[in-house]
Amino acid sequence: MSNLMMCPHCGKVYLKETLSADIQGRYFCPDYEDRNNELFEVDEQMVVVLRRLWDLGYWTEFCCSGHYSDTNLPYILFADRDLAPCTHPKNWFIQDIEYLDDNDKLVQSKTGIYGIVSSKKITTPEERQIRNNKLMNELVKWVMDLEPNPIPEAHDATKCFRDGDSTYYGEDGYNIFPDKWITKSTHCRYKRRPE
Repeated sequence: MSNLMMCPHCGKVYLKETLSADIQGRYFCPDYEDRNNELFEVDEQMVVVLRRLWDLGYWTEFCCSGHYSDTNLPYILFADRDLAPCTHPKNWFIQDIEYLDDNDKLVQSKTGIYGIVSSKKITTPEERQIRNNKLMNELVKWVMDLEPNPIPEAHDATKCFRDGDSTYYGEDGYNIFPDKWITKSTHCRYKRRPE
């Protein structure tokens, strides 16, 4: 678990132990004067990547740099499929995720990039750390060379959401756009894009 907290609005990072949580256990940015300034936990290796993506107009919803104690690989899920990059880092792949309701009606589409699982059997935390570090290095190289999002709306922060943005969370699920709810009963269909 990370001890870093990041503001999705100003991009500042804070040590968790230097902040005070509210009664519900939430942390808020002390430097952002808005009611929707809830911080989110961030892996140290993702800070530079997220800031760069946001600056380029690619808004993220979730991310992870991978964990060495289990089999988690690095990934980034973008907040909107239409505003996600069309390329991916070396040794990563793009996957579209469709959120469907109980009648298999499409509620929302998202796109993520995911580190590719090595064909070599990796069993120890040390091997996982080496693998994840290589994937993160490829991610950093890619994001530094990435072109800005060509869609004008992507650069309007009032129309987009950033990783951990508390404005779209609801008790039953989360409200990505005001008229579209994704609830606990929603299920997903994953489509890996061909290379």
